[in-house]
Amino acid sequence: MAVSHTTIMNSAPVFLTTTFSQIKDGKLIRYGDRHGVGDSLTTTRYNPPAATPVDFQPGQTVTINYKNQVVSSAATIDFDVTEKLTYNGRETIKTPLGTFETCRFTNEVSTGPMSGDQPIQKVIVQNWFAAEGPYRGQSIKSASRSGTDGQERVVEVIKMSYETRAN
Repeated sequence: MAVSHTTIMNSAPVFLTTTFSQIKDGKLIRYGDRHGVGDSLTTTRYNPPAATPVDFQPGQTVTINYKNQVVSSAATIDFDVTEKLTYNGRETIKTPLGTFETCRFTNEVSTGPMSGDQPIQKVIVQNWFAAEGPYRGQSIKSASRSGTDGQERVVEVIKMSYETRAN
């Protein structure tokens, strides 16, 4: 399955991201994503594909490791990724798209170059996924701290539509 979403900053669309994944054998398997166009097209591949169970219990944590390869017209960068994903439980949230019963996750993501020459970067992301209804399984909101000042970055979905495309 390919899920596409538009990133909007300051009320203007910045880029379209398409994420490639599937649900198989009780796991969500993520293969990578692509965003941008032309010279700014960036493709990311996960090796092996990142796989997490779809049937979490509150408080359950899984850790997955994979290599991330980012390819753009300017360069190819490889780095190691470790995700520590914890299911916090159900939570009702209100966003511009509506009010949702969600599954809340904390994802501690550590990345570092495969060469080990640079320090490992770590970010903690809170994610809310719709637990029911037409957007079930889709990311509705995420929040993380970024930058040197630790400024909070919140992403909320404001519109979602589905379409069938021929290959």
